[in-house]
Amino acid sequence: MLLAIFILFQMKPMLEKFIADNELGDRAILTGFVPHADIPKYIAAMDIVLAPYPGLDFFYYSPVKIYEYMSSGKPVVTTRIGQIAEIIENRRNGFLTEPNDIGNIELIIQELLNEPELREKVGAAARKDVLEKFTWEKRGEQLSELCQKCIE
Repeated sequence: MLLAIFILFQMKPMLEKFIADNELGDRAILTGFVPHADIPKYIAAMDIVLAPYPGLDFFYYSPVKIYEYMSSGKPVVTTRIGQIAEIIENRRNGFLTEPNDIGNIELIIQELLNEPELREKVGAAARKDVLEKFTWEKRGEQLSELCQKCIE
């Protein structure tokens, strides 16, 4: 966790400069810490959600944040790393980019800003996928089926 915090602190000046240089102050807000209970309000206010992760030799985790974004019907721009590439189908239910490819992230964001229909289409597909494949109930069914196959 300290690494993530260090990276965020390191990135904050870069993000602030990017926002200022591109006159995005009225469109971008760096909130800092947000209480967990308030997060749904913030996600609801977003048009595009980002979940970029750096390229690491070993990367394994449960991408709960991505599921939360998808279930909110938001287009997710994230990194093709670990299990994320098993969840996100590029340009259908989200957008994948290579780790540390800031230029491609910028292109995707610009495309989504210019094409609200694409945002809606991808966000709707993301929500549908979460409800059909990735709820706790669905995961339980999948595990139950796996256990049943093992017993047989």
